[in-house]
Amino acid sequence: MEQETESKNSTEERSRLLDNGSKPEPQYGFNTKTKAQETAILCLLLVLSAISLCIDLIPLPFFTHEAKKRGLTETQAGIIISCYDLARFVSAPLCPTIVSIP
Repeated sequence: MEQETESKNSTEERSRLLDNGSKPEPQYGFNTKTKAQETAILCLLLVLSAISLCIDLIPLPFFTHEAKKRGLTETQAGIIISCYDLARFVSAPLCPTIVSIP
């Protein structure tokens, strides 16, 4: 009987502590998404990656031709193209800190 009363009191106390009248904080993050949302985000990222790849690769044949017309060697043209990719590689870790999503 005593255990039953203690159990009831602890349950009431626990519910009183948990139910203080405030709404629970919304949870943000990747783990709170549904399976359909995760799939949609993944598809969107894949499409954006493909578009980015096309934007990067389409001008390359024309760039080397134009660089040769302006007197640059293939090595110099390659260094210019590599500097662009190096800048993207170095700046990629900074992007999440610059664009913070609450």
